[in-house]
Amino acid sequence: MDLLVEPFFHEWRPDLDNLNYTGEAVAKAYRIFWENNGKLEENSCYRYETAEQVKQRFLAALEKYRRYDTVIIVTHGVLMRQFVYQKEIAYGEIITVDL
Repeated sequence: MDLLVEPFFHEWRPDLDNLNYTGEAVAKAYRIFWENNGKLEENSCYRYETAEQVKQRFLAALEKYRRYDTVIIVTHGVLMRQFVYQKEIAYGEIITVDL
């Protein structure tokens, strides 16, 4: 079995401009992300990665693994929720998704 680290399977980016550098600012961006269903309002003072951007980043990176029959991915909840609706995801939980 090949074991690889794919840098583009990373978690959601709460700050695309590197301005929200405090934990409080990141927490607020996270709350707004969910309140807006992963969308970013045009007049928002936050510049986070939208749910659609997370999904497209992941799918683009996944292309190079299409030759495999099965790919096991260890990642974070926001990315996982772009493919399966599940409010709570336990640490280490296994979720199977066909793409």
